[in-house]
Amino acid sequence: MSPKDKNPKTLSEAITQLDQLASQKKSRIGSSSLNISIENELKAIQKSIAELQPHLQNLQGEIAQSAEELLEETMEQLKTKINQGKKNMTELGRSVEEKIQKNPWWALGLIGLIALLIGFLIGKGTDHRKTPSS
Repeated sequence: MSPKDKNPKTLSEAITQLDQLASQKKSRIGSSSLNISIENELKAIQKSIAELQPHLQNLQGEIAQSAEELLEETMEQLKTKINQGKKNMTELGRSVEEKIQKNPWWALGLIGLIALLIGFLIGKGTDHRKTPSS
């Protein structure tokens, strides 16, 4: 018997037809209630996102401001250290210049000693021994 027949001829056909119709209705009701449930969950999620959005924007602004302040502070510290380094190098240059002017022979001796050490280190890598020719 096809489901389109309106009048079943036997009791078993009527029961079968009722079962089929009940299954169809159940699946329609189940899927529509599932859709309603999903729609309700989706609306709840969208509402939560809408409520959180201003807080996230505030947090983003605070993070950006903190990062900017930290960057400015770090740049100031870096500038201070660079200026301090420049002053130290200038003072060191003046000190060395004064010592050389006061005692130029000491500076020449030191330069000679350094040149001797460099020459020794360079010469150490070569073999100066002569080998007898055959």
